[in-house]
Amino acid sequence: MRSIKAIAVSDVIVCPAHEKREGTLDRPIVWLEEVGREDVARVGGKNASLGEMIRALGQAGVRVPPGFATTAAAYRAHLSAHALPKRIGALLNVTTAAAARFPTRGQPSDG
Repeated sequence: MRSIKAIAVSDVIVCPAHEKREGTLDRPIVWLEEVGREDVARVGGKNASLGEMIRALGQAGVRVPPGFATTAAAYRAHLSAHALPKRIGALLNVTTAAAARFPTRGQPSDG
């Protein structure tokens, strides 16, 4: 029996322990056993691979603990809801500018 509590995704509350149902493309969280290589764009390569592994091992009689994946759409919605792309971009610009002051490996510094 699965006992995962509700997880907040942006302003949506999703309980991954609900019954499987048709029309799961809009869910922000999906069970790994529900995904496979055809879902790489939806859940990422690692999660899709884990889904494939769970299917293959399950058929071989190996018990694998259940897990879930946050979809790429849910991740993007979270970033957008909290204005994170702009904040991350600003941090990357500062980091890039700071890194430009250091000499490239193998080259002598000016100072």
